[in-house]
Amino acid sequence: MRSMGSLDFGARKKLGARSNINFSVSNILNSMDMRVYTDLPAKNLVGDVRIRFTWRTFKLTYTRSFGKEKLKSSRNRNTGAEDEKGRIQY
Repeated sequence: MRSMGSLDFGARKKLGARSNINFSVSNILNSMDMRVYTDLPAKNLVGDVRIRFTWRTFKLTYTRSFGKEKLKSSRNRNTGAEDEKGRIQY
């Protein structure tokens, strides 16, 4: 059985405050496949198998976030443990 591997690459560019564009390539060398060769003359068996798991893939993705840029600040909440801690006097 031969060795398997994959070489991937990706890059991201920020477009303004709320959007990005991403480019990625998977399996650049087309090396993500399994090759098995069998030769057993005593059993009259010869086999050559190649299984390709993935092909070279190019992806171009644009993302943009929607909604408010600034959220209201969270309220100051006390948990039960903090209430108990406040009741104990030293």
